Amino acid sequence: MMNNKSKKAIFSILLVAMMICTILPTTLAYNNENKIQNIKNFNVQHIWYVDDDRDPGWYDNNHLRTISEAILKAIDGDKIIVYMGYYKENIVINKMLEVTGSGADTSPPGVEGVDNTIIDGDYKDHTVKITANGVQISGFKIINSGTDKSGIYALHCHYNSIFLNILTQNSIGITLSDSNGNIITDNKICYNKNHGLWLYQSHMNDIRVNELFENSLDGLKIDFTATYNTVNANEAYNNQENGILINAASRSNSVVSNKLEGNSVGVKCIGTSDNNQYYYNDFKDNDQNALDTSKDIWTSDFEEGNHWSDFDEPSEGAYDNNSDGIVDKSYLVPGGENEDYFPLVTDGRPNPPQIECLNPDDDDKLYINKVYNFRVWTPEYINEYDEVSYTIYWEDGTKNETDFVNPKDGTVVTHTYTVEKRVQISARASVKVIGEIRDRVSDESNKITYQVPKNKEKPIFNNLNYFLKNLLSNDNIITFIRLLEKNQQRLISN
Repeated sequence: MMNNKSKKAIFSILLVAMMICTILPTTLAYNNENKIQNIKNFNVQHIWYVDDDRDPGWYDNNHLRTISEAILKAIDGDKIIVYMGYYKENIVINKMLEVTGSGADTSPPGVEGVDNTIIDGDYKDHTVKITANGVQISGFKIINSGTDKSGIYALHCHYNSIFLNILTQNSIGITLSDSNGNIITDNKICYNKNHGLWLYQSHMNDIRVNELFENSLDGLKIDFTATYNTVNANEAYNNQENGILINAASRSNSVVSNKLEGNSVGVKCIGTSDNNQYYYNDFKDNDQNALDTSKDIWTSDFEEGNHWSDFDEPSEGAYDNNSDGIVDKSYLVPGGENEDYFPLVTDGRPNPPQIECLNPDDDDKLYINKVYNFRVWTPEYINEYDEVSYTIYWEDGTKNETDFVNPKDGTVVTHTYTVEKRVQISARASVKVIGEIRDRVSDESNKITYQVPKNKEKPIFNNLNYFLKNLLSNDNIITFIRLLEKNQQRLISN
């Protein structure tokens, strides 16, 4: 005889099944609008799982020990999820895949750190080589490429996304060679022996919100006729040579709202690299803030320039008599005849936000498979803009971007962790200014640290919200339908 708990569980399953049947026609209609004609022909993304140190019984055709093995088995459009571990291999991504690690930390050279998903090239070759279009790679710490090789090397490939990785202790952090239309964002590229990021004869790439620091040569090198790249909201600091180097007839690139601090030269542009445009950048305490021997543009189309730490006070000849935020006198950029005609008194970027967890557990931990609420806001006394959006970095290989909100009120964002690890959560604020193509982005907030152990509660039915959220995903709806089709006759006969 069934007890009350069993009856409630069965009732919950039936209720969810009814909900699926209710929403399914709408879902199918939406998919039909997107040229999906028949559910039986729906190409479900296959997911492969990789872990280097599970119990032997975990491994099967779908659960593997190495990333290379998963790539070999996968086909275009598949996803590979890589759990935390140490993967000593040189991988080649030659298919359109989504390769997702479980996050990484920024421990210094020689220290493996904790809670990392590490790919170690063992000093042999490129640690990761990409030769396919449409690849996504995120959530890894990528180290120890061979001499003159890269942590990530993209060759003759386009429209890839490289994000939320740490590239360190390589010869070169990331190289794009003859590769166009790629997005490189939210990476930390540091302690590499040559350049942090090198664009070689590559065009129309989007380089934004990366940290490039402590590299032995340049933070970012745009080289050999690389054109129409956008460099936005990055931080290049403490690189031994240039924060950004534009060289060898690399033209018509946009360098907007970046922070350049503590480099030998903040931005260097040489080798007839003409018609590049620089504005809203913050040049702060570099040995030399800029050097430009080419013919470039150092203001925006809206008559605003850059902030210069050696030209923002009256003692340096920088006066703002009408208090419009623009210095009354132009700034001569060393190296040639370029001028910043509208130098800024401040950098114009929003202030960094604050973030807090509203419902941590009593032991001040965040358990896996539980939903937590986080508030992110900018204190009223430092607000400069009426509306901002926030990006929250969860340090598990994912991030969230919010709508634009009042910074005083902020917003609440939910997140669920699915792996055990120690996380340091942070956020950035972004603002849109009328007429500007790119956002202005703040520095990173202070980090809040939590340990994420296994959930003490029983899964699924003790957390109905989590159950519904995961069951009602596209993949699970399709699986549910196929199970119904497969067992249709059996259900009817019973």
